[in-house]
Amino acid sequence: MNIVIPKPFDGEAEYKFLETAKAALLAQTEPIVDAIFEREGVVAVLIDGTVCSGKKGVALELKKRIEERGRLAKVISMADFLKNRASFAEECKKRGVSMRQEAIGALDCTYFEKCLDLIFSEETALLPGYDYKEGVRCSWIPFTARENHVILIEGTYAMSPRVRLLS
Repeated sequence: MNIVIPKPFDGEAEYKFLETAKAALLAQTEPIVDAIFEREGVVAVLIDGTVCSGKKGVALELKKRIEERGRLAKVISMADFLKNRASFAEECKKRGVSMRQEAIGALDCTYFEKCLDLIFSEETALLPGYDYKEGVRCSWIPFTARENHVILIEGTYAMSPRVRLLS
């Protein structure tokens, strides 16, 4: 695929560029959805990428397409599993390392693993919601996967070996 970025952007050129990029994304989602439908039971799809690379948008587009074809889908954002900022800062201070919220150590992998275990056992998991302004988990949403549910896990470290072992 060859996308030409016009310079400088004007309204119409920007619109055409975005429409071309969206069409390319949509074309790439169909084979993924086809592969998902070849599997039975609860299926996990890991969506990884750099900060602001469109992981959530891809996850939401896949969710829409999966549901249009008759299967349940749930997007889980790994960012909601961040440790509370103050406790993570204290943990980093004790270890003598700099605090980086975007590092995998900032994720509560133990709780993430617990949630995945519950999800794949078709039991209820309490999925956290993270408040970036306050730096804390602020909500807990009960979720129970059903047979043939598709779990779309999006996050900067979704494909890290530590996370892939969990799913």
